[in-house]
Amino acid sequence: MLVFDYEKTMKQVQYLRQIANDMTEMSRRKLGEALDNVQNGWKGQSGQQFLSRCSEFKNRIEKEAERIYKLAADLEAEAKAIDKEESEAARVLGSELAK
Repeated sequence: MLVFDYEKTMKQVQYLRQIANDMTEMSRRKLGEALDNVQNGWKGQSGQQFLSRCSEFKNRIEKEAERIYKLAADLEAEAKAIDKEESEAARVLGSELAK
């Protein structure tokens, strides 16, 4: 029999959101600051190529963070739907047993 653990699922949702937050913070603030520093100090074609590759990497991190946010939102929605269905089933079963 499959048992659904709502609280554990919601903890996993929070964990996924924290991962996505950390990735976004790293990409936007920390990596962004580092790229600004490199841009100010490294001129020329090789500097531009490096910045271009880093910018692509930064964008990939942000897209992955968005995917994780969406996964967390989908998981939360499914958990709430399952919890609601289980609560309704328990209510119906309880009223049937009371007859």
